Amino acid sequence: MVSATFLWPDMWQKLKPECGHTCLLLCHPGPCPPCPKTVRVTCYCQKQSPQIKRCSARTWSCGQPCGHQLTCGQHRCQDSCHSGDCQPCTKTSKQKCMCSKSVAVRECATPQWQCDEPCGKRLACGNHVCEKVCHGGNCGPCPRSGLRKCPCGKTEDSLPCTEDIPTCGDTCGKMLDCGIHTCPERCHTGSCGKCLNVATKTCLCGQRKKELPCYKDYHCETRCTRMRDCGKHQCRRKTCNKPLGCKTHKCASRCHPGRCYPCSNTVELTCNCKMARITVPCGREKITKPPRCHQKCRRPPLCHHPATIPHACHFGECPPCRLQCLKKLSPCSHPCPMMCHSAVKVKIKENTGTFACSEVRPYSCGRSCDRLLSCGNHTCQLPCHQVTGAKENGKAGDNCSPCEEGCDKPRPDGCTHKCPLLKCHSDDCPPCTQMIRMRCHCQIMVQHLDCNKLTNSDKNTKNTLRSCGGQCPKKLSCGHVCSSNCHAGPCPMEKKCTKKTTRKCACKRIKKEVVCKDVTSKVLDCDEKCKEEQEKKKEEEEEKKRLLNEEEIKQQQAKVEEFEKKMGKGRKEERSLMKRRKRK
Repeated sequence: MVSATFLWPDMWQKLKPECGHTCLLLCHPGPCPPCPKTVRVTCYCQKQSPQIKRCSARTWSCGQPCGHQLTCGQHRCQDSCHSGDCQPCTKTSKQKCMCSKSVAVRECATPQWQCDEPCGKRLACGNHVCEKVCHGGNCGPCPRSGLRKCPCGKTEDSLPCTEDIPTCGDTCGKMLDCGIHTCPERCHTGSCGKCLNVATKTCLCGQRKKELPCYKDYHCETRCTRMRDCGKHQCRRKTCNKPLGCKTHKCASRCHPGRCYPCSNTVELTCNCKMARITVPCGREKITKPPRCHQKCRRPPLCHHPATIPHACHFGECPPCRLQCLKKLSPCSHPCPMMCHSAVKVKIKENTGTFACSEVRPYSCGRSCDRLLSCGNHTCQLPCHQVTGAKENGKAGDNCSPCEEGCDKPRPDGCTHKCPLLKCHSDDCPPCTQMIRMRCHCQIMVQHLDCNKLTNSDKNTKNTLRSCGGQCPKKLSCGHVCSSNCHAGPCPMEKKCTKKTTRKCACKRIKKEVVCKDVTSKVLDCDEKCKEEQEKKKEEEEEKKRLLNEEEIKQQQAKVEEFEKKMGKGRKEERSLMKRRKRK
């Protein structure tokens, strides 16, 4: 066996530098020296032509701008030719949020961001909208779909998301507010109400007992008979009733001198996940640290990752996600190598003023309040003021201006009426209660239809609602009246008319009744008999014409002869007259 510090000369070829070339030295201790071979390599940005460099110094920068496309897909790297990935884009651009409702000017390096508005996209069920805050990807299934439990939680049923789960009829059995008895009513919606079971109650002073409904406290009428300091009048108070040191309860003992006893109640402190518990005296819960929990934090991550780095149960917000983003970049589909930036906190710069230390106080900057009102659609337009009673940051308080705008939510397609609530509201508009006056398809009857039912129906249902049910009065191209009931569009019986019609041949000798839809031509074809009759009729007509011609010729001949006779008699008279004149 050869030691690592001594190698035979014929083993030098087994040692190779990281560049892949073979070391030119004989066997030697330690690492190989820099590779002296020359190679042709380009710069980092690969814009310059290859140059001859030593293999050990093969990487070089040309000093010109890099010019590679940045991850934002809009700008190019302006740094000088460099190694590795380009730095994130430092420019800003208008970018839409994940739900595409808001547009903000942001750094190009963080193209994905969330607004505070609910998503509002129509869910796959087609009946409800997504109520999650602005998010990417699919909205997921409707929360009212699939198996749902009845109000008491004993039975499960699968119904359409538009229908509420009915009550099962069994006893409710939920624990009442008293913490002792259960609800005896049948399965119901809403709260269970007060406990009406009869229980033995002890008065606050502990002297008397009485049976009362469980939800009531017993206050006896025993009054303190001790004399006051004056020595003339009695105390006459029922109990001490002084506030105890816990600042929550009052002394229930009989009227007594001196200080009250400490509060005998206890309070249970829990960790955030409710798994670790400790019991402390009442009043000590504010200064006692919560119990240490060894469970992992169960909160869902605020970013797009399915789970964050495991960490212990805690109060307050979870630490920022330290995982890689790994979202696919839009131009190249490569995973984003940056640290998770889906739910990054942003500092909001508020207006500040300069005051003397003795005059420090909240002041108005003069701009509009712009806190979101309870309607969820408009903001407070009062000048900047101190807000009281706000439930969340950014929400309007008790002293913000109430919304006095009318409902401006878009109406369903086809509905021209105003929202029944008239005032601005956060929930979806209730169904329209107006009636629409419109004529049926055949324009004969005037109908009054429910606007909500008409606008929320599909095309076939709308056509059924608009039909008066009577026979369509339109005439088909064949001349018959449509036999279908009142309908939309062209008559369906246009080419399917089943009424009978009479068809004749050209000579009208042949008559035949056929179904209208089976008629291929307006006239029937003549047969041999028809042709014989037509030829016979033609011969008769020719004979009549010949006889008429002969008769006409005879008449003309007679007229000529008569004319000639008249002309011959006249000439004779003229000759005789000429002779008479000559004689004279």
